[in-house]
Amino acid sequence: MIIILTGMPAVGKSTIGKKVASKLQYHYIDLDKYIAKRCCCSINEIFQIKGESFFRRLESLALKLILKLYKKNLVLSLGGGTFIAEKNSTLCLQQGFVVWLKQPLNIMYNRIKKNNKRPLLQTGNLYNNLKSLLQQREPFYEKAHIHIISNKFTNSEIVKLITYEFHKRTLQ
Repeated sequence: MIIILTGMPAVGKSTIGKKVASKLQYHYIDLDKYIAKRCCCSINEIFQIKGESFFRRLESLALKLILKLYKKNLVLSLGGGTFIAEKNSTLCLQQGFVVWLKQPLNIMYNRIKKNNKRPLLQTGNLYNNLKSLLQQREPFYEKAHIHIISNKFTNSEIVKLITYEFHKRTLQ
């Protein structure tokens, strides 16, 4: 079984994912970076040139491939929208231990406004767009095996919590 991190942009999926992978001596993959590397262009460029629906198809294919290649010893950070596609969430829940990293809206907003490279949040009012996106996605994220409000803990505590819950689940 692998560990899969999901949640909104700017909640720390990549940061925590790398730390969990390091602690467990697992491989680490950031799905968005994986896609960008394979396509030789950024996620923004894919959105601009081919559109969101094309990107979502790529995302689903990449996820399926990674889950086929890695059955264990992997920590995978998903893009914020990956888990909202039912086929993706079903695959993740069946083949991995899914962790929803949560942050209060104001913390996500403050992180994103400093360096907004997220294609779905680049037009209009950033705060309102982020709030709307969160409201749309939360029902999907709720399906995760565990939920962690990451501003309540240090990164080290989050890593310990994830590894503890992962080991507990895999020993059952």
